[in-house]
Amino acid sequence: MTVQHNELSKLRFERAKQCLESAELLLNANDYGGSVNRSYYAIFHGMRTMLAIEGKDFAKHSAVISYFRKTYIKQGILPVEVSDIIGEAFDIRNVGDYSDLCFVSKEEAKEQIENASAFLKYIDDYFED
Repeated sequence: MTVQHNELSKLRFERAKQCLESAELLLNANDYGGSVNRSYYAIFHGMRTMLAIEGKDFAKHSAVISYFRKTYIKQGILPVEVSDIIGEAFDIRNVGDYSDLCFVSKEEAKEQIENASAFLKYIDDYFED
């Protein structure tokens, strides 16, 4: 890990935390679709936080998710439930962003904030170890 990778990782983690704060603000403004979008991006930037340490990044979200799962979950570095958090966030974010007929509920938005918060705690704990 280089100093540059470490600094990029820190920046990405700050961005992830900022997205989580935005998700909470949007929830309180009754913008549930926007809230799940920001929760997803908190998770996405959390994944990219870990990839930065390795000097890795990918252009597609699916590639980031695939690499993260293969490297950190399948190898047992992070628990399997982290994969479920990622998948659910990705799916509900797509509903909120792209579906004309499906809507995100307040309860779903709250759950995504809780999941994103738990995800970022896993990332934070990883770096503390």
